[in-house]
Amino acid sequence: MEAQLQAVWEEKLQRISGKGEEREQRLALFSKGQVWDAVLPRIQPKDAIKEINLDEDPDAIAFASLQDPAISRTAASTAFDAVRRKRELLRRDLDAAMERWREDGSVPEFATIFVTLLKWRATWARPFVKFPHFEEPEVFVNTFNSVLFDVLPADFPDALSAVFAYTLGNRDHKHDGLFHALAQLNMIRNFETLICRVGYQAVEKRIAETCKKKWNEPCLKGLKEWVHVEVAPWSSHVFSFGISDFPHHWNIYSDDTEKDSQRISSFGDYRGFIAKYEFHVYKSLFDMRVSELFEIITIVKVDSPVLLDLMESMSKISGRSYLIRSLRQQIYKRLLHPGADTDEIIDFYIGMIRCLRIIDPQGVILFRVADPIRAYLRNRPDTIHHIVTELINEEGELAQEARAPIVAEIEHEDYSDPNWLPEPPDAGPKFRMLRPGDLISTLVSIYDSHDLFVKELQTLFASILLQSRDGTFDSEKQQIEILKLRFGESPLQGLDVMLADMQSTTRVNKQANEEEELLIKPAIVSRWFWPEPPELDQFKMPGQFAALQEEYNKRFQCIKPDKRLHWVHQMGTLKLAIELKDRTVEVNATPLEAAVIESFSEKSSWSQEGLSTHLGVKEKTLIGALISWNEEGVIEYQEHKTVWVLVEEGDASRMTDASSFKGEEVDAAALPESIRSDDQRLWQSVKSMLSNFNDGLAMDSIWKMLQYSPDRRSLEQLKALFQRLQNENLIENVDEKWKLV
Repeated sequence: MEAQLQAVWEEKLQRISGKGEEREQRLALFSKGQVWDAVLPRIQPKDAIKEINLDEDPDAIAFASLQDPAISRTAASTAFDAVRRKRELLRRDLDAAMERWREDGSVPEFATIFVTLLKWRATWARPFVKFPHFEEPEVFVNTFNSVLFDVLPADFPDALSAVFAYTLGNRDHKHDGLFHALAQLNMIRNFETLICRVGYQAVEKRIAETCKKKWNEPCLKGLKEWVHVEVAPWSSHVFSFGISDFPHHWNIYSDDTEKDSQRISSFGDYRGFIAKYEFHVYKSLFDMRVSELFEIITIVKVDSPVLLDLMESMSKISGRSYLIRSLRQQIYKRLLHPGADTDEIIDFYIGMIRCLRIIDPQGVILFRVADPIRAYLRNRPDTIHHIVTELINEEGELAQEARAPIVAEIEHEDYSDPNWLPEPPDAGPKFRMLRPGDLISTLVSIYDSHDLFVKELQTLFASILLQSRDGTFDSEKQQIEILKLRFGESPLQGLDVMLADMQSTTRVNKQANEEEELLIKPAIVSRWFWPEPPELDQFKMPGQFAALQEEYNKRFQCIKPDKRLHWVHQMGTLKLAIELKDRTVEVNATPLEAAVIESFSEKSSWSQEGLSTHLGVKEKTLIGALISWNEEGVIEYQEHKTVWVLVEEGDASRMTDASSFKGEEVDAAALPESIRSDDQRLWQSVKSMLSNFNDGLAMDSIWKMLQYSPDRRSLEQLKALFQRLQNENLIENVDEKWKLV
């Protein structure tokens, strides 16, 4: 029994003590534990940056003593966890640098933070540099960079943008050290979008500084050259530092200059940067020009380089739809409102036609944008008058266009033409049918028929022919021939008759004045081919004018016995010399004004009622002629006698209030004193609006349009003004719409 116990005891002792091999393992484990205890404190990240030679660094030597790879990896993992816990050290330095940058905006001073961050990384990486079994040093770099990006302030991208913008434009390599530091911190790869944005912002700034409101010189070519020389090389150079090898990550700066230069030159995306920045040039310049397009159409000439730049930019970015939307919005806001004069709208339309044909030769933009202008002009009562006036004005743009050769419109597609192009997909179904051939046909096509234009042409030519007294009418004849090419021979036959009448008038007047020259030279016209005179009061010419007419009638009967003259007193002009005691007044007067002043040669004072009866004209028609002579200082109104008196000597007192005339109905142009003093300019704006719309305008529409006027009023103030104007019989309200009386 004792022997058995002794055997068991020895067996237990042997099991506890172990065999020789196990004892050696326990001794080795004990030795490794001692090494671990010695190494672990040394591989912890330090709280301060240290500059120590790696060959003599005890931390690196201690870590290298871990011969077992498994233990070394465990130690490294422990050290990495400690690095993550030390992030506040990085946050402290970053916050201090950001605070200084927010205060003074100094980019060079702020850029030193990247060197500081690299020093922190070098300090914490020292224990791992010499360890032979640590095969993945990028693990530490990625760990450090992840900790760094986790503590970056929210406005750090703004500061980094300022850093990159600061380096833009320097063609030398003085910032290569900074780019190298950013590449080691992985900030070039992680902020690629930011770097490109800096380039885009530089392009936008360049465009704003060199191209804004500059329409008489090309901009696009210079911008693209600048991109090729400055922005694209800079971006290519910066991104080349994002391609680096990990051995360089252990040092703050690389000393291998040859390898760096090979890396930079092998970066082959330069053409990609060119394409990106050129596209942004097109886009930014296009956006600017579209925002300025209303002013461009109004001001620039057709051959301006700005139109070619806009055309090229639009084609590169497919911006036609955006241009159409933007221009339509500007037209509605700035042009198509009651406060705009018709001639201003027509002038803009003409300029728009010329400019858009340069920008878009196919005519799609003009087709899509012109519709609201054409519809608006169609509803303006004086549109035809303005167009025709420009047509017959020799110095006008439309008159010069009329002299140009007419380009025949292609009625059918010629698919064999090598320059043939299909209609754009956004043109619309009526595009080909409504696309006109020239400027005049574009304006005339606002209306479905040419009859209105022909009628207006007859009216204006009547005025021109009646005012012409040179007897040749060569210019008028040439204009008629040009207009026939546009409107055809048949519709303008009436103009030929009118011209023949004036030529016949010249011959008749010459024959009538052969024996003795008369003081009047009337125009003798055919009743059925001239526009009807306005329906005004018929009146009798008094005194010497009646005698002159009678004498001319006798001579005309001798020349053309089969004809009879009917005098139209509403038309014509007389050149008068009024001889008074102390002065002679020379004026060009209407027949009614001549009749009025001739009546004062018979009697020096007239009441309005008596003068009206004497001439056979209504008092309200007579008032205009009386006021005209009062403005010339020839007659004056004596209110206490309620008569008009001829002023032979001195100067007549001018009337300032036409409503004081007896029997006078207040003229719409005259204002009561209260309205003139407070709201004169506002009344002129309202009057302009209402005169352009025969159907009238609602109060809300007028009030909204006046918000663009410097004389803005509240809705209640405007209603009060309209009530006063209505009381003065200047305006009236019909079916909730206001009209001029």
